[in-house]
Amino acid sequence: MKRTHYCGQLNKSNLGQNVTLFGWVKSIRDHKKILFIDMYDREGSLQILFKDSALDNLRNEINKLTPESCISIKGKVIERDTDKKNSKLPTGEIEIEASELSIISISPSLPFDPDNSKTSEEIRLKYRYLDLRNPAAKYAFKIRSLFAHSMRETLIKDGFFEIETPYMIKYTPGGARNFLVPSRNYPGKAYALAESPQIFKQLFMISGFDKYFQFARCFRDEDLRAERQPEFTQLDLEMSFIDEENIFSIIENCIKESCQKVLGKTINTPFSRIEFEEVMSKYGSDKPDLRYDFILQDITPLFNLVEADFIKKGVASGQAVIAIAFPNTPQLNRKSFDAITSKAINCGSKGLINLYYKDSTFVGAIAKFLSENFKSKVVSELNLKDNTNIFAIMAEKSKCLEIMGRLRAEFIDLFAIQPSTEYAFCWVTGFPLFAKSDDGEIIANHHLFTHPRIEDLKYMDTDPLKIRARQYDLVLNGVEIAGGSIRVHNPELQTKIFKTVRIGDEEARDRFGFFLEALKYGAPPHGGIAVGFDRLIMELLHQKSLRDIIALPKTQNGQCLLTEAPSQITEKQLRELHIKITE
Repeated sequence: MKRTHYCGQLNKSNLGQNVTLFGWVKSIRDHKKILFIDMYDREGSLQILFKDSALDNLRNEINKLTPESCISIKGKVIERDTDKKNSKLPTGEIEIEASELSIISISPSLPFDPDNSKTSEEIRLKYRYLDLRNPAAKYAFKIRSLFAHSMRETLIKDGFFEIETPYMIKYTPGGARNFLVPSRNYPGKAYALAESPQIFKQLFMISGFDKYFQFARCFRDEDLRAERQPEFTQLDLEMSFIDEENIFSIIENCIKESCQKVLGKTINTPFSRIEFEEVMSKYGSDKPDLRYDFILQDITPLFNLVEADFIKKGVASGQAVIAIAFPNTPQLNRKSFDAITSKAINCGSKGLINLYYKDSTFVGAIAKFLSENFKSKVVSELNLKDNTNIFAIMAEKSKCLEIMGRLRAEFIDLFAIQPSTEYAFCWVTGFPLFAKSDDGEIIANHHLFTHPRIEDLKYMDTDPLKIRARQYDLVLNGVEIAGGSIRVHNPELQTKIFKTVRIGDEEARDRFGFFLEALKYGAPPHGGIAVGFDRLIMELLHQKSLRDIIALPKTQNGQCLLTEAPSQITEKQLRELHIKITE
């Protein structure tokens, strides 16, 4: 028996056709003289009608059926009676008058209803194969598949070669923590699971493959959260003889074409560009959600005009006051203010200042300390309108910006503010090349192979913290979905960067010897980017977690509840790997 159609593909254009369907029973409705089965497959659901002799002949088989049993149906596509049509279903104008029914397998009662959104995540992940029967899950993975195909097609059309890199590699300290794979043949040694194809794709550029890509699996042994999994997929690219604009154009075109083809949505390009310093001063985050216009504002000088002692002392000691205003919002009651203040404290603030502006009057705990001079200037500088909430905190400036950046999203949620657009993409550029660690050491801010901006090379020997990197992140709706850089291709410059972060020649050879050797042989200028493919699809479909986009995900504790991994290692396996476990 051969399938002719999927259930969800049929419509009025198929009237009169004989069809063969395979799928699962959703429900059975028996009205004695006629009987209906709602049947579904990966493309949707459809009503199957049994009546007259077909019902009589198949009654015994139908009586064996249970919901979620697997069946095949043969029959004719007919139009439903006018009063029986279901406008909520794509197939709601038709039904199949069945002539044959074959039972493939009978299902017992499911441990949970895949359509019940209140089912705990633990149960869903334990029975993930049943959870994926949910139509929403089917849709997400259909979109994921089509999007990957579209992006692959676009890149190949642009002259890219798809080349795979190894998963089992040499461990190199730095970056994310690696998973290790002990070697049976080399006692005491281990492979590392690649956290990214970084060095290998650069080697491809030295090899002369000037346009490389792959959908790469990446492995990182790090603490998990909603947008992280221990194994995930990157769309990884590298190109030679290019600059940042070439990479931006390739990625923008890839996303734009795929959104149009797969989602039927128009994405405007080019995407916004924002320098790191600007984005931090305006949004307190290098992952700004530009669907909302609200920006942070430094009003420290104005707070010199506030008579409250704790504010005067804070400003005098060099602390900054960063504010954000939300027009057309209601005045907070005590319960709401206490709740948002608690979140501010959890973010690291000592408290939260709130003023409400209405009818040329300020209301709030510090309102009695406001001078007339302050009032007129703050109205002007913040461009205040009636019914505006102003929130502010006081702290060391960089900390202040970081806290307010996190609180910005909380304020938006508090007032249930609707976004101005569905998707807001932006490139963040000009990141610092180096940073200071907690113990005062200079460290790489990105990875060690990121090229400095040419105009900042003059600071390499005198003030490396002033150097900006040729690094770029792509942000969508406040989530980083891609990151990359122009790479160092000059061995002398690479050595200087190593020495700046106190990596000597011997350590550099030990960690990256094969790569440094390769750089000697006519390395071209090159750069690339890695798109977090799971995150991209998560954001485009407005999902809350990567676990909704990865077919067989791990829990936040890194466990697979379906297969019960990680599992116990046997003594025999330990002996073969020359490993001994001690308490």
